[in-house]
Formats: sequence, structure tokens, C-alpha cells
Amino acid sequence: MTAVGAVHAAVRDGARVLVVGGGPAGLAAAGVLARGGVDVTVLEATTYPRSRICGEYLSPDAEAALVALGVEGLPDALDAPRLTGIRATASQAGEVRADIRSELPAPGRGVSRFDLDGRLADAVRESGVEIRESARVVGVAGDDACVSVSTAKTSFRGDALIVATGRLARPRGIDGGCGVESRPRRRWVAVKLHVRGPALPGLTELHFIEGAYVGLNEVRCGGERRVNICALASETTWAAAGRTPDGLLEYIAAQSPPFARRWWLSVPSDASRLSAAGFGFDRRTVPTEGPRPALVCGDAAALIAPLAGDGQAMALAAGVSAARALLAARARNGTLSAATVRAAAIAHAASFRKDMRVRLAAGRALQAALLHPRAAVALLRTVGTVRGAPAWLYRLTRGPLPTTL
Repeated sequence: MTAVGAVHAAVRDGARVLVVGGGPAGLAAAGVLARGGVDVTVLEATTYPRSRICGEYLSPDAEAALVALGVEGLPDALDAPRLTGIRATASQAGEVRADIRSELPAPGRGVSRFDLDGRLADAVRESGVEIRESARVVGVAGDDACVSVSTAKTSFRGDALIVATGRLARPRGIDGGCGVESRPRRRWVAVKLHVRGPALPGLTELHFIEGAYVGLNEVRCGGERRVNICALASETTWAAAGRTPDGLLEYIAAQSPPFARRWWLSVPSDASRLSAAGFGFDRRTVPTEGPRPALVCGDAAALIAPLAGDGQAMALAAGVSAARALLAARARNGTLSAATVRAAAIAHAASFRKDMRVRLAAGRALQAALLHPRAAVALLRTVGTVRGAPAWLYRLTRGPLPTTL
């Protein structure tokens, strides 16, 4: 353990929090808790570093969470490309019907999940957090005495639980053993890969066709500058494209000339090619009942429409919020008792609804409109002609932007 980690460990008060999921939300929660003197164990199903399906656009409203974690300079340390503009197109039957460009109100950064998650994991370890990799959780139970989390190999006991398991079904029993979340309805498929070839300096692109869209932006991954391509399609479009990642991207290119020009120049990195089926954007219940309900954050609580570009920032902010709810409740009561944890879960759920409601609703509404050709063309043409409309939509789909940029 480093000197910094030793200092944090020295002020531990015996409280222990288990965090299921080691993505941005889970790591943010773990880091803030550790900096507050709490003993934290993160259970991550995979190993670092690893690629994830993600648009890999780090929105500027992530800054506050990075400051809370003590890694506010991380995008600069990673030499992440600055993304200052956006282009959006809508095509029908191989013809471009709308094409708009705009500067962003505040620049984002292109950060690969391969780099971001690995660096965040290193940072929270420095704070004294224990991270167990290859620890896939299979069940959760809680009572007045503790919460228990089981993996295929062992079990862990703690005073409180934070669940940050992403877009898929959450672990059984996160509400204290009184219920099990059903799997999300199979409505959407996502495809992601890194490529070399296209040049998009400072630009994020979104290309829409009926039933699908694809986003592109430059990222830094493993010290190399690449372009991240991430597509979302309905199950119907996925089937029409042959149910393969390359098939979907070829399908979009056949209908979208602007994307085709990017795709023809692309040389894919096979290691980055990922796809995911069987998820949705339905509202998910956030448990607040039971003796020690879990605090749920990130995509495990609500999946923001990826086109909004705020998923990573939202996950980081939600993780910080969950940690602060536990720290505040512990400060008032002096311990993480069952009543304290329940109060923290209720406070976090209320904060999440308040902070995320508008951007979640706006993201869903935009996605619903932009995947239908006529609506997409009308919306983009309107946005392109109304002064200030692109900036207004950008601000609507994210949290507070820093004033220093």
C-alpha cells in the first residue's frame, strides 16, 4: 500500500461497504467513501483493463465528480482529445435529408473505457479500496445485522451495499431478499469498436437512419489515438442487418452516405469489437425497502440514451451521490446501522430522481424521434435553423457544466 493509501486506511472506523460493479459509478462511490474513512470492497466481474460498450465521450459535467475523487486532471493525464463540435445527419434510402453542425457549449473529451476504468481503479486503490476482480456476484441478502454478497467462490459481509452493475439485470435480492428484478425487455442492440483511418479532429458525429444510429469521435486508448464507433439499433434493424456487428455497420453505411465515407476509411481493431443484445431503456425500480436496501447508481438505476453523450458523467455523479448519502447518514448517526443505511438509500433515490429526471426524459424523447426518418429530418432541420437550439439541447441532456471552461 502506498503512503496515501496508508493514511486513509489509518482513519477507518470499522464501517464496511460492498460495491458490486467496478465501472465509473462503482469506482466513484468507492473512492469517495474511502476518502471519507470507510472500508470499501469492490467486486468486479471482469479484470482491468477492459473495453466496454460505450460512446466514450466524457462530458464536461463529469468534472465535479472527478474533483471529488481527487483525479480532476485525469483527462489531461490521459492526453484525451478535446471534442469541441458536433455534426448530426439524417438519411433516408441512401440520401442525406438533413445535415447540421454546431460548436458545443463546453468541450468534452474522448476517453476510452479501457483507459478510464483502469486509471480510476488505480486511483481508488491508492485511497485504500480493496478491488476483487473476476468476482461475479450471484446473490445478495440483507437483514438487520448486515448485508451479504455471494460470488461463485466466496461471500462477503458488510454494513451497506452499493449496486453499480450496468445495463443488464441486477443481482438477485438487492432489495434485501424480498424481490428479484426481471430481465429488461429485448429491444435494443449496441455495437462498438475502435478504428484507425478516419480523421475527426475535435468532432463528434451522429448519423441517423430508420431504426438505428451511429456515433463517432476520437479517443485515446492505450497511448494511441483512435476513432470510437458506437451504434445502437432496434432488434428489428439488427435482424435485418444479419445480427452481426460488421453487418449492422455495413447496413447503416448503405443508407447513410456521410457514415459510409467514414466507414470505408476504417481499419478496425479486432480486440475492441463488442456487441450487446437484450437491454432496454425502461424505467427501473430503485429499492428503498427492506432492512438494508442497496443504493443503486449508474446504468443499474437508469440507462440514459447513449446519443445524449452523458452516460459516463451521469455514472460518475451517481456514484459520488450514493457515497455522500452514506457518509452523511453515518455522520448524523455515528454508525452504518440498518436504519442509517435505509435512510441513506431513501435520500440517494430522491437525489437521483431530482438530478437525473430531466436529462433521462430528454434523452429518451430525442432518441425516439431521431430513429424515425421523418421526425429526424424535421428535428435536425429545425435545430439547424433556430439560433441557440443545439446548445440548448446539449445543456438539457446533462448536468451542470463547469463555468471555468
